Amino acid sequence: MEYAHAGKPAGYASWQSIYPLYINSKRSVKCGRRLSRESAVENPTIDEIVQALAQIGFKNEENMLKEDKVSFFN
Repeated sequence: MEYAHAGKPAGYASWQSIYPLYINSKRSVKCGRRLSRESAVENPTIDEIVQALAQIGFKNEENMLKEDKVSFFN
């Protein structure tokens, strides 16, 4: 894998982040959910998200140290 000068992979600045709270049907939109309740799932795990992304052909990288700002206060 080719790395940029800051120690991050090339193209890192254009990557998208998916946090479990974005797709958690138990959360409200005010608390960070970004999908409709019908499209969201109950309490998704990082492993489930990674597996789902792989099944539809996305390349992904887990970053267990990164946390969404909204979840910091919840």
